[in-house]
Amino acid sequence: MTSTPCTYPYPNALHHHWIEACLESGKHVLAEKPLTTSAGATAALVDLAAARGLVLQENFAFLRHGQHRTVRALVNEGRIGELRHFHSEFCFPPLAADDVRYRARPSAAKRCWTSGCTRCGPHSTFSETP
Repeated sequence: MTSTPCTYPYPNALHHHWIEACLESGKHVLAEKPLTTSAGATAALVDLAAARGLVLQENFAFLRHGQHRTVRALVNEGRIGELRHFHSEFCFPPLAADDVRYRARPSAAKRCWTSGCTRCGPHSTFSETP
């Protein structure tokens, strides 16, 4: 078996295949979001990792970044005033017209999963539900 310190599958539709291959070869996996493009595929990978005693983690650090706890604490302590409205935006520079993230297949909806959930982080900081 050869050593593979890192593999970075792209587009999102390939994540399941490569994550499964890494787990099958006995490797712990830190995968870029989205882990997969379906709940069923994700459940299968979670089960596989558990059965083999491996760690499977989705790289979603932004949602749990300490900066959000700090801002929430400042708001809760009244140090920066009462929160009355919250608005967030996320964008990135345009990509080349032939970039795989713009392809309508394998799924038009799935191509946006790379960044579409990023706006949730700041909002969830101030939500009453976890």
